Amino acid sequence: MLKESKGSCIETIPYTGVLDKLGHVEVILVENWESDIFQYWKEMMEKFHYLKSSSLFGKQIKYLIRSSNLGWIGGLSFSSASWRLEERDTFIGWNDKEREENLHDVICNSRFLILPWIEVSNLASHILSLAIKKVVSDWQNVYGYKPALIETFVDAEKFPGTCYKAANWIYLGKTKGRGRNDRTKKRDLPQKDIYVYPLRNNFFSCEKQSIKMDWVEEEFQYVKLPNESRKKRLLSLTHSFFAKPTENIPAALNGVKADIKGAYRFFSEKKIKMDDILISHYQNTVQRAKAFPVVLAVQDSSSLNYSTHLATEGLGSLSNEKGNLGLMMHDTIAITPEGIPLGALDVQIWSRDPKEHGKSKNRKQKPIEEKESYKWLKSLQTVEELSKGAPETIWVSVGDREADIFELFELANKTQTHLLCRSIQNRITDEEEKLWDGIKNQTPLGQITLQLPKSKKRQAREAQLELRVQSVMLKKPRTQKQFTKLCAILVTDLNNPKGEQPLDWHLLTTLKVTNFSEAIEKVEWYTKRWGIEVFHRILKSGCQVEKRQLASAGKIRRCLSIDLVIAWRIFYLTMLGRETPEVGCDLFLEEAEWKTLMHYKYRSKQIPDKPPTLGEAISIIASIGGFVAGKKKNLELK
Repeated sequence: MLKESKGSCIETIPYTGVLDKLGHVEVILVENWESDIFQYWKEMMEKFHYLKSSSLFGKQIKYLIRSSNLGWIGGLSFSSASWRLEERDTFIGWNDKEREENLHDVICNSRFLILPWIEVSNLASHILSLAIKKVVSDWQNVYGYKPALIETFVDAEKFPGTCYKAANWIYLGKTKGRGRNDRTKKRDLPQKDIYVYPLRNNFFSCEKQSIKMDWVEEEFQYVKLPNESRKKRLLSLTHSFFAKPTENIPAALNGVKADIKGAYRFFSEKKIKMDDILISHYQNTVQRAKAFPVVLAVQDSSSLNYSTHLATEGLGSLSNEKGNLGLMMHDTIAITPEGIPLGALDVQIWSRDPKEHGKSKNRKQKPIEEKESYKWLKSLQTVEELSKGAPETIWVSVGDREADIFELFELANKTQTHLLCRSIQNRITDEEEKLWDGIKNQTPLGQITLQLPKSKKRQAREAQLELRVQSVMLKKPRTQKQFTKLCAILVTDLNNPKGEQPLDWHLLTTLKVTNFSEAIEKVEWYTKRWGIEVFHRILKSGCQVEKRQLASAGKIRRCLSIDLVIAWRIFYLTMLGRETPEVGCDLFLEEAEWKTLMHYKYRSKQIPDKPPTLGEAISIIASIGGFVAGKKKNLELK
């Protein structure tokens, strides 16, 4: 932390914790460059920022970051924008003359530093949201006008840029490797990632279209249906379902007979397949993934129970119980290591033949392609194909214990897509020993602390976990002649209370794990698997997909393709609201949408002209659905 005193102001006291423990975090303007706080800012940048404190260009505003519990914890600066930047200028859509006339409306986040011994999840994105809000008013006070766009540059070799992504900055590409004063075009500087953050929706020609583009139109922009009227129907249905996700089809369409008839006609269109609708969403998911160095492709299965709609044709058995009918779904969604859902990548829907029940004893004789478990391999193959659209991103397929399939391990070792799954079998290694029995004898790499929230099966507690790692060669079952190489991570619960099942994980991955830090990273990645379970709850409880009363499984699939995209959108906005609650909701909601929310909140009161923050908007939406805010529960790895 930093002491507020003259002379050297820096004292290194390591701090690791959660955002709530910092107390009140504020961004403080450095108004007087002869003051002590300017010296604090300068000393921090000189000692801990790789660009130091000098070389800021043109107009400048500097900030210090202070925690009420720790004191000074970092600093920022904003300065004049780059004179010419191809990716930014293309994004804005201006020519040279327009750029010369309006460049002053663009500013640059030229420095951002959190002291290196302070490690707090979500702190950086939280500070960015505070700074963005403050710099708009401060820039106007100092220079007489409000900026319209912020740009920044991230050295990808040093930093992943995660905080900018989490704070909803837009990734534009890379610089050309030329500095501001380059006249020789040698391009001898490191290329940097370019991010921008729009502050006004009515300034840039190209950017205005991007921000104002309806999210439904954007998500389905690549859809190809039999004719344009079908696409218009798809867009209108998605708008209606998103506005009233818990309602049945007639109620979601406000009882308008023509719209209801059009909806059922759309769901009856046999020429329209589920993938015809979802392919555009898949492509947009990949585009969003390009901004992240690592993306987790989380797979899971879920049953959709339509037992109350026995007249529906094409349903299959969900269990051995008579009359328990529905559809099986195995889906894959892209989630960042920070927990932000980027969208679906693959959705498989099928119905089980009731005649096949009781024949599981013969499954070992079947090739993997004829088994239901082939769904895991198909998903990984689909992700591998889609990942070509984001080649610089590391893709990791994540699965639970059901993904412990030797053929899946073999396939993952042949692709660029990595695998991370939980193991359920104690397989045989090339050293003729049981896998997990052997790893228990390895020296632990270290311990981590996991905050466990309360659940039906356990009380809330702080779990002490011990990690062991070993590279192994596993024998193929039955043949015992083929081998595949994996890395095994054993997570052992050291302090589970009596009567509670210990939190012991057996993880397998095709990723290299050579040290404690890499082992912790993989464990943290696996904890994000819960995201797909949340997604399924939103789909079933939030979108009420199991209450759709449609006459056939084919109609359910077409309707489900819309509900899947809506469930993702709800999940996405919710998680962004947690990461960057201070950003304006008008980046995601149309003016009519947020004003409707304001009317709901204030009733007869006058609606504010300024849109609420994303966090406020999500709270209002949640309250409409009956949600009552409670105390926050933190789940973190220390």
